[in-house]
Amino acid sequence: MISGKTIAITMTRGHAESVADMVTKAGGIPYIIPTTELRAVDCGQGVSSLASELYAGRIDYVVFLSANAFTHLARAADAMGIHILGALQRVPTIAIGSQTARFLESNGLRVADVPGDYSSDGLVRLFERIGVPGRSIAVIRNASARDRLAVRLGSLGASRVIELCTYKTEASADDRAARAFAGSLRNGSVAAIVFGSGLEASCLLSMLHVKPNSGQESRLFRGVRLAAIGKSTAARMSAIGLNADIVPDEHTFEALVRALAARL
Repeated sequence: MISGKTIAITMTRGHAESVADMVTKAGGIPYIIPTTELRAVDCGQGVSSLASELYAGRIDYVVFLSANAFTHLARAADAMGIHILGALQRVPTIAIGSQTARFLESNGLRVADVPGDYSSDGLVRLFERIGVPGRSIAVIRNASARDRLAVRLGSLGASRVIELCTYKTEASADDRAARAFAGSLRNGSVAAIVFGSGLEASCLLSMLHVKPNSGQESRLFRGVRLAAIGKSTAARMSAIGLNADIVPDEHTFEALVRALAARL
């Protein structure tokens, strides 16, 4: 049971609160350790080009790989005086998951579809069903994420895939938070750590000054259950020496918290 146990959440501050609320409602004690920070990237030329292509009717689908991708796109467009929302409303929008879809819709977009599996693999299967030969697709994403969606859509026959990176994720430089968290790990007060991406796992090791695959990680996290939001996150964790104990079938934080409740 999760009741009374401390669950560490490694998401960026400002985005971890919703997961913390889920943990609280399940009876757990959330511990937010922000491993990452978001930074805008210089995407002005790409934003201008995307808007022109959308208004000219040369884009068939726009795919958002996160809510942050839209937020930073909108900010960059506003700074340039570009009405990007009007341009985006001209084509079907695809969201990687239900939370992203709700966020996009709350900002005035019409989401045409969401994959059953909230991942790049799920998006590929969705486009296999829709059919992409001859289609032009824009993918709005995080510059720091290792994602081959554009390549895979091209292999399905898309005539053109435009990638626009609107922000990047960097490791947090909060040494005070890192020291406090390391102390909590050492005294055994943390029952589990939740990872929403492989990047969060890498950044946590960086914050704690632990080298991947060094053996230090197994000692530091001894007795702590590691939970990954999906198989791809679990695979990226494994590559740096972290073995996910809990991976839900459904790629959502709601499912992850339910899995924690069942496994702890």
